[in-house]
Amino acid sequence: MAGTMVAGARARGVAQARAMANRSGPQAGGFIIAVAILAGTIVGGLNGQPSIGLLAGLGLGVIAALAIWLRDRAKR
Repeated sequence: MAGTMVAGARARGVAQARAMANRSGPQAGGFIIAVAILAGTIVGGLNGQPSIGLLAGLGLGVIAALAIWLRDRAKR
């Protein structure tokens, strides 16, 4: 019984797979946050203030990730 297929089941499955393939996945905002934190820490360290650089990088990364999230949400 498990191996039998109802007529039309394959066609529905193919149509559903095509619909899912056309959807774009969510954008990766976490990567932006991580890179901004690292960059802020490095720039802050070069200026003698690594903690402030880390916090500035975190703030800019969160703002950029929110912008990406809002843009991605508007597309849906």
